[in-house]
Amino acid sequence: MIDEIVKMLEVPLESIDAIAVSGGPGSFTGLRIGSATAKGLGLALKKPLIHVPTMDAMGYCLYGASALICPMLDARRQQVYTGLYRYEEKFEIVKEQYITDIHALIAELNERGERVIFLGDGVPVNRAVIEEEMKVPYSFAPAQASRQRASAVAALGAVYLAEERPRRQPSTSRIICGNRRRSASARSQSARARWISWQPVLWLWRRNNGGRNENAKRASCSDSGFTAGGSSCGPGTGTGMLFGCMVGEAFTGSADEQLG
Repeated sequence: MIDEIVKMLEVPLESIDAIAVSGGPGSFTGLRIGSATAKGLGLALKKPLIHVPTMDAMGYCLYGASALICPMLDARRQQVYTGLYRYEEKFEIVKEQYITDIHALIAELNERGERVIFLGDGVPVNRAVIEEEMKVPYSFAPAQASRQRASAVAALGAVYLAEERPRRQPSTSRIICGNRRRSASARSQSARARWISWQPVLWLWRRNNGGRNENAKRASCSDSGFTAGGSSCGPGTGTGMLFGCMVGEAFTGSADEQLG
C-alpha cells in the first residue's frame, strides 16, 4: 500500500522530512501495526517520528470552529477517550486526551459553560446521554469531519515538527493503560493482552536463535528494547526488529516473563 501511494504521487520516501504516526488511543492491533511500520521506515530512512495523539488529530479536523471541540472514542462501559480543544484560528489544547466516564465528561462541560461540538465514534453510543444531560449549547460534527483522518495526523505532525516538540516514540501502551482503568479483573485482562503481544516476538527470537533452548527460557523487555537469553532481537531480521521495537514500546517500565 505504501509503495503504491509513493508511486502514484511520484514522491520518493527519501524526500520526506518526518513520519507522523497516530499514537492512540485506538485499536490495539491497528496501533501496533502502524507504530511498527512507522518505526521501521524511520529507522531505514533515518527520519524522525512525530507522535500525534489520536484525540489531537481528531480535534484538528474542525478548523474555524467557534466552540469547544470534544472528540470522543467509545471505551465501553459508559466511558470515553476524549480531550478538549479550540481551533478558531490557532489550534489550542485545552485539556490533553484522557479517559473518563461519560457522565463526568458532561458535568465538566456544563461547568465550563461553553458551546461544545462533539465528534467521533463515541457520539452515536452516548448520544442519548448527551441529549439528556447537556445543559449548555452543543452540536454534532458532520459525518465527513467526525472520524480519524490520516491527513489530519500528517498535517498536525508537520506543525509539531516545526514547533520542535519533544519527539516521543509511538506507543501501544495507551490502549493497554486504558484497559487498566477499573478492577483487578480488568488489570488481569490487561496482563493477558500484554502476554499475547509477546508471542510474535518470542517466536521470531526462537526461530532466529535455534528454536527452544535453555538460553531462551527467560525474556525481558523495557523502553530501551527487547532482550532474550542475553541477546537482543536487533540488529536482525527486518520483521524481528519491527516487532521488537513494537513490544519494547508496549510496556511501561520493564517486565520479566517466564516462557512456557
